[in-house]
Amino acid sequence: MLSMTVRDHALPFLVDTGATRSTVNQDIGPLSGRTMSVVGFSGVSQILSFTIPLPTHVAGQKLQHPYLVSPSVPVNLLGRDLLSRLNAQILCGQQGLTVTFPDGTEVLCAQGIGDTHQYLLRDTEPRFADIFWALLEPSQTGLYSCYLHWKPWILSVHPYMAPPDPLHLTLFYDREGNECYLEEFQNQLEGKTWQLHSGDILVGQQGVAAMVNLTREQQSWYNMSETAFPHISLALHPGHEARELGPMVKAAVLASDWSSSGLPGVLRSPSLKMFRIVSTTTDSALCTHELIPRDHGREKSDHPKAQELISSLPVSLWAEGPTDVGLIHCKPISFQLNTDSPVWVPQYPHKREAELGIQDTIEGLLDSGVLEPSNSCWNTPILPIEKKGTGQYRMAHDLRAINQILGTNTVPVPNPYLALNNLSPEQAWFTCIDLANAFFCLPLHENVRDIFSFTYQRRRLRYTRLPQGFALSPGIFNQVLKESLADLQLPDGTTVIQYVDDLLIASTTAESCLQATRALLLLLARHGFKVSQPKLQIARKQVSFLGRLLSQKGASLSPAHRTSILHHTKPDTVKAMLSFLGLVGYSRQYIPDFSTLTSPLRAMVTSAGMRNLNAKLTWSRNSEEAFIKLKQELAASAELALPDYARPFFLDVSETESVANGILFQKKGGERTVLMYLSVILDPTEKRQPTCTRHAAGVAKLINKSAHIVMGHTLHILTSHSVVAYVNSQTFTMSSTRQQKLARILEAPNLLFTHEGVNMAERLGEGVLHECAHRVEKEEKAREDLQTEPIPGARNLYTDGCCYRDEKEGLRAGFSVIEETPDGLKTVTAQKLNGPQSAQRAEVVAVIEALKAGKDQDINIYTDSAYAVHAAQVDLGQWMRAGYLTAKQEPIKHMDEMKELAKALWFPQKVAIIKCKGHDNSGSRVAMGNQAADSAAKAAAGYHEKLLLVRPDTETQMTKLSLTEISKEQDLASPEEKTVWKLRGAVLSEGTWRSPDGRLVLPPGLKDSIFSEAHGVGHAGISQMKVDLKEWWHPFLHDMLKEWVRDSKDGTKDGDLPITDWVLLRVIKRKWSEPRWTGPFQVTERTSHAVRLDGKGDTWFHLTQCAPAVTPQRSLKEVRQDLAAAAAGNQTKEPHTSRKDTGQNNPCNEKGTG
Repeated sequence: MLSMTVRDHALPFLVDTGATRSTVNQDIGPLSGRTMSVVGFSGVSQILSFTIPLPTHVAGQKLQHPYLVSPSVPVNLLGRDLLSRLNAQILCGQQGLTVTFPDGTEVLCAQGIGDTHQYLLRDTEPRFADIFWALLEPSQTGLYSCYLHWKPWILSVHPYMAPPDPLHLTLFYDREGNECYLEEFQNQLEGKTWQLHSGDILVGQQGVAAMVNLTREQQSWYNMSETAFPHISLALHPGHEARELGPMVKAAVLASDWSSSGLPGVLRSPSLKMFRIVSTTTDSALCTHELIPRDHGREKSDHPKAQELISSLPVSLWAEGPTDVGLIHCKPISFQLNTDSPVWVPQYPHKREAELGIQDTIEGLLDSGVLEPSNSCWNTPILPIEKKGTGQYRMAHDLRAINQILGTNTVPVPNPYLALNNLSPEQAWFTCIDLANAFFCLPLHENVRDIFSFTYQRRRLRYTRLPQGFALSPGIFNQVLKESLADLQLPDGTTVIQYVDDLLIASTTAESCLQATRALLLLLARHGFKVSQPKLQIARKQVSFLGRLLSQKGASLSPAHRTSILHHTKPDTVKAMLSFLGLVGYSRQYIPDFSTLTSPLRAMVTSAGMRNLNAKLTWSRNSEEAFIKLKQELAASAELALPDYARPFFLDVSETESVANGILFQKKGGERTVLMYLSVILDPTEKRQPTCTRHAAGVAKLINKSAHIVMGHTLHILTSHSVVAYVNSQTFTMSSTRQQKLARILEAPNLLFTHEGVNMAERLGEGVLHECAHRVEKEEKAREDLQTEPIPGARNLYTDGCCYRDEKEGLRAGFSVIEETPDGLKTVTAQKLNGPQSAQRAEVVAVIEALKAGKDQDINIYTDSAYAVHAAQVDLGQWMRAGYLTAKQEPIKHMDEMKELAKALWFPQKVAIIKCKGHDNSGSRVAMGNQAADSAAKAAAGYHEKLLLVRPDTETQMTKLSLTEISKEQDLASPEEKTVWKLRGAVLSEGTWRSPDGRLVLPPGLKDSIFSEAHGVGHAGISQMKVDLKEWWHPFLHDMLKEWVRDSKDGTKDGDLPITDWVLLRVIKRKWSEPRWTGPFQVTERTSHAVRLDGKGDTWFHLTQCAPAVTPQRSLKEVRQDLAAAAAGNQTKEPHTSRKDTGQNNPCNEKGTG
């Protein structure tokens, strides 16, 4: 043991050359905030903190040194870091370890080789480097303040990210253990403060950095490579590393083409594609040094052993170009089409330059055996597509016509982001493998090669391998590759994720990642695949995979994706806007409140017409601001963590009038790690509901949206609403169907609702704890204090509306308002209704006039109109929230009157709108007032009561019976039957029994014939029969129909079909005045209520839609085949015309075949 004095305290230390950092087991000083991941003798990884540099005295030496604090260490450890600084020498002998210091002091630290004690503290990553730097201190006027001033403009140039380390000037990065520099730095500079003078800020493709003008003394400590220049890193491009900024600044210093950029205070270098912001700042900086992992800042670089691994693999594995393809030894690919007729889509012309641009590709694929000559009757066009800014072209094949006639179902491709959920938090090393020309590795069966024929420079060619652009290609290749990887043996803690031709390896250690990479590449080589070596990423801490940047911390947007969003031009057509929304929607989970941000952009598309793709967009200031903000938010979006299924999930929820927002996260080490931001749009029905209903619907949508990540694990939902209790209560305002659907989602066993905690989503929408039922009752009304019971002492007003059809003028409507006074009933207003004439509109206008008449007063409004009462008490609040639009986004009925009603409700001081009984003859006060309003409204409309006998004009034609015959049959009815008619309101008029509304009473003697006619050959149901018998009346007509159908003479039930092999099918595309039929069709399957028909697929047709038919001499299919053959024969007789666009003719037409 060795005694040392730390902060004036004598402490015993065990000399441990196996420990990288000196460690204490007690709190001996303030912590610095630095941490280190270590593995102790227990083998468990843990995060430990450092102290600030503490004064240390030992063997006549005094120095400042930081210590690692670990309460689990049995004894304080003197590690290699402090032993090196002390220049100690260690001698091993029979008596133990002897430590000798420069002043000659010798300390015996062990009792001998018989001691059985052993302590070990080693790093999880044993390879470290010393970094010596000057850390900038916070300042209100320094460099960082200047950077923040320019940051909005800087972020518009490239999607920069914050650097991984605090702002600093790197003086020396020591990977070799330069003890001389370390000793000099510790003795002369560590802990001192410099004044750093920063110059211009450089904005380049690699990142953002400020040049530093060092003094002569400061320059003597700068020991970086000659390719670098003193600088302070301010921001980093996601596709580059911090070590690239030094050479970038050096190049900027040497550049001589700086000129004005047009922006005040900003220069531009065309050769470097770099901007230079003129500035001068001064900052205080603390000189210190840190021990950091050697791969720090090099997360995007391959492992040092990557090149050795590549050299050991077969050369045949690597693809040398776009036409260098592999060949898999598998069963040739085949599929089915829905037609046997060849498809010929002519090749449209292209520019000469574009056509020649793909010539090398065509020739290369011919040499590789991917293409071969063809004499097929099939043809689909190819398209040369220019690679942006390169002048080079790639070949695409337009196979849409083939994809439309596929008879084989597409093989599903897995969701890659669901697969990423399989990554564990311990996996820190990644490899990405991109298979080259992947689809061309799979052979096509000889029988289907003709289908992929095309024409190039008057040559007919076809594919022998699986082509790109074919709907089945991704799924088939994905399945073949999956089967090829079945025998892959992986080290422990390693996962392989496959998405079509992209492969990701994730491992817990670099060694296992390299081992798995080698095994996988060798397996691919054996099977005949080709790999793109330039795109290979081997054993990195951070890789780019499927547009995402993956690391142990989580996933963020890839640099290419950020750049494409940030530099996207402003869309000018509907098609361009839909393309942009698709681009940003791919990464919507990375920014909060996505739906609100895109709302102005979607509104432009809606206004121009979703299907009108070439329509020009009309930009407003609001939409332009949304476009810019959306790009900036996505370009600067933060990293999202990967889920840890050993921990519970948390969902914070908020809701606005049209959008529900959520944040899914987990708690790790006392911090919240965000997994995804959620934002969903409420549908029109949900938008018109009260706040609590909208919130419940939004929570259910967010739960479904996050289900692919949560996967049934415990989910804590923080909300200010009592969601489950409210949805199951009687105050819930949506339909029972929606109520049951929401209840099923919200009552899942893995969900836990809570009101306690800080809601991360509250900034996206307000949330206050409340009782949902009470709030809904208030929000349902357009005016909170609107009552349904009379207000004592209030003014009583009676309203009514009337509408009738005048023989000359058509519809005429009027309304009235009657007031109850001590002297009797008084007419306040009674007018004829102007504008559209309807009783409902008149009743609403009457209520509006009553509200106006009661301005600043307490009033009771009585009306017998259920429509007006329900509109004011219930519907008006929903209509106001929905903008007076229906669920189909159409204006509501009487929209102008409803808007006026919403305003008029606030005129009285207090108001009650009360529903009273209509046509009440009780003689009560309310009944008399209602009758007076009814009479006044009728008078205002010009209505005069008349006694009319309604006599249908079509009764004779429909029944084909004279009134004399009907009267005779009615007379034959029994006295009991006639008594029933009379009790139900029928009257005997001019010798004929008629209903209260003037229809003929159906006598028993005519029942069977009339019912049989209505039932018809189509075996109409009861509802249809009642429609057909509308000119007849009987108090028990419905029951009589049910009885007759059940006991009908043909012995079939309602909708039954006699056993027959052929049927006619009712035509239902239009409402004909009489049934129309198509067919006949052969019955292939039958149940008690439905049949399946030949030629109609798997659809079941109800028996009510069928009628029996005789067996035809020829089937419909045979007739169609004969017609097609006749048409094909006629085409061969027509003179042949060449195709002007290519000069190529369909060889099938030339041969006279179809």
